[in-house]
Amino acid sequence: EFPSPYILFVTLNQRNPPLDDVNARLALNHATDRATLIDVVLFGAGTEATTFMPRGALFWNDELPGFPYDVAVAKDFLAKSKTPDGFKVKFTFQGGDAEATQLGTVLKDLWSQIGVDLELEPVEQGVYSDAYDNATFETMYTGWTNDIIDPDELVAYAILPESSQAFQTGWINEEAQQLARDGAAEPDPALRDEMYRRIQEI
Repeated sequence: EFPSPYILFVTLNQRNPPLDDVNARLALNHATDRATLIDVVLFGAGTEATTFMPRGALFWNDELPGFPYDVAVAKDFLAKSKTPDGFKVKFTFQGGDAEATQLGTVLKDLWSQIGVDLELEPVEQGVYSDAYDNATFETMYTGWTNDIIDPDELVAYAILPESSQAFQTGWINEEAQQLARDGAAEPDPALRDEMYRRIQEI
């Protein structure tokens, strides 16, 4: 209903098969109809994310196309993956959370179009937290809201392995890591803007 530095997303743990394959992850991204998720799950109260940073946050990159919903493109990426015929993956969320349950139900239907069987795994709060903290989940419903206006907090958490291993995904990119460290120390706002925009591109 109003501008807010809050973002919801499905975290993909890329440490193990099948999500260790970038083509499998890209297939899921393009098989996700974000507009439908917003309409059905959030009753229209939201906009499609195109980067891990919340829309309107300082140095948010407004030029990124994100991952347009396209089942044909998703199938092409899956065909290039190690699991061209599809795969089974778990979606962990807190039991009793109506929003997460609805999200999982819609995702299960969307991803089935490319041969991905999404197993819904509702768990209690302690199990959910342990799964995240120990990176034992496969996919998980999570979110972020900024505590401070500066993007360094989120970028460090999302990019630097010492913060949270990139939202517990295990994702590593040396260029992004160096930019995150440089951006935190750079006093020139124009240069920081370039750095954080590049991180979002990566």
